[in-house]
Amino acid sequence: MQQTIMPKPKDMKKSFFIACIVCLLTLLPSSCTNSVAQAQESTEETENTNKDIYFKEVFPEYVAEAKQYLAGKKLNQDYCILVDYSIPSSQRRVFLWSFKENKIIFKAHTMHGPGGGSTKEHAVLSNEAGSLCSASGHFRITHTEGATIKPSFRLVGLDKENSNAYERAIMLHSCGIVDYSLKHKEEYLPVDAGWCSGCITISVDEMSFLKGFIKKHPQNIMIWSFESHHIF
Repeated sequence: MQQTIMPKPKDMKKSFFIACIVCLLTLLPSSCTNSVAQAQESTEETENTNKDIYFKEVFPEYVAEAKQYLAGKKLNQDYCILVDYSIPSSQRRVFLWSFKENKIIFKAHTMHGPGGGSTKEHAVLSNEAGSLCSASGHFRITHTEGATIKPSFRLVGLDKENSNAYERAIMLHSCGIVDYSLKHKEEYLPVDAGWCSGCITISVDEMSFLKGFIKKHPQNIMIWSFESHHIF
């Protein structure tokens, strides 16, 4: 009769230990992947929630203020453009609003000036000549084109906080670097005085639409630049 040889206790412990390690190594990548995926989903959900809150609660307040500001002024009463520099430059933060349709009818990206310690993440706004900063406040879009090499319109500041806009040659204009950055899906638009020294600098494609729209409406359209300080 053949005798069955039982494994030694030490061998059993060793086999059990190896089996545990193999099991952990098998489960670990899946666990890590799941954790990363859950974190990404959570971040995306938070971002979407913040956007929903912004467009449902924050943005309408600025639309109401814009309408109140325009009342009785010799500016276009049907449309205005709102620019919120609190929104990251990777997202559209230029909004063409129709009071007649009560909705945003066009969105665009824009760079901001590099002056005053501005970073890609945050714009520092200033009215100071030579500051290279974007400025806040209400502007009148003139029909004077500021440059012959690209579509552009000179802006006139209507407030104390942007009174130097025309002197600083602040414009609404296009720049190919915006198109390049968007095409390559960069996290933020560049901050560089060579491309933007405080103007509302948008993509060539987006400016193509706005140029036609502005020329179509002879009564000057207002741009209002501000910071809502809403978290995105």
